[in-house]
Amino acid sequence: MVGGNIIYFQMRYDSFREVEAGELPAIAHRNLIAAIDWVDHLFDIIDIQNLDDKVATVKHCFAPLMVFAFSVVTAKNAKQPDIVCVCNFGHVKRDCCLRWTEPYHFANRLAERSIDELISPFRRMNIKEEEAALMKAIIIANPCEF
Repeated sequence: MVGGNIIYFQMRYDSFREVEAGELPAIAHRNLIAAIDWVDHLFDIIDIQNLDDKVATVKHCFAPLMVFAFSVVTAKNAKQPDIVCVCNFGHVKRDCCLRWTEPYHFANRLAERSIDELISPFRRMNIKEEEAALMKAIIIANPCEF
């Protein structure tokens, strides 16, 4: 699907197949587009049109929003305990950073830490879609420094 000058592909978090390392840049790109869309919609709701603020907000929220999104969806949809679902109909395994020479945004044991610190607790909480949407808005609006 094409929107303006931005090319979109459908975001669908499933565990049909294991993702290869070469697909990670496209996955990160699609998550960046999703963060831009979230920020744009949130700024429309609160009637702020400052482009510099939007850019700064996207830079701030991209990584936390991506990790939160794949963690919630994995907790809701995946039955396997040691995978992380990503937005291109695939998943990565817990040890992906060890098996790939270039793990991109899954370096530093991100998959393992997400499974242990987010996905498992979200499964126990049985987080609802409405709760996840509110948490995404909080992640975007929270201006803390990392």
